[in-house]
Amino acid sequence: PLFGVPAAAATRVLRPGGRLVNLGGSASETSPIDSSTLRGKSLRLLGYTNNELTPAQRAAAITEIAGHAARGALSVVHEIMPLDYAEKAWQRQAAGAPSGRIVLSVR
Repeated sequence: PLFGVPAAAATRVLRPGGRLVNLGGSASETSPIDSSTLRGKSLRLLGYTNNELTPAQRAAAITEIAGHAARGALSVVHEIMPLDYAEKAWQRQAAGAPSGRIVLSVR
């Protein structure tokens, strides 16, 4: 969901025929993607939004994901830290230290 400079960097490392799917613009609404990068590798740049889904499509997607979660088929690498360690968690995240998500716990 970044777009901007990160999207331009991603296009440079895509394999020929690769596809970049844009989900948002949190880094920037515009991106310095070079025409020669797109053409030279025959890349595809696509935009996607959940706003195009019908209510039935959304319900089906949520039902499927919930089913996977209920069966234990989904997992996310994470570590749990007490809320009192929030500052340390932010510092570790900024330094790229965690191997997954950091979950702050209030218990």
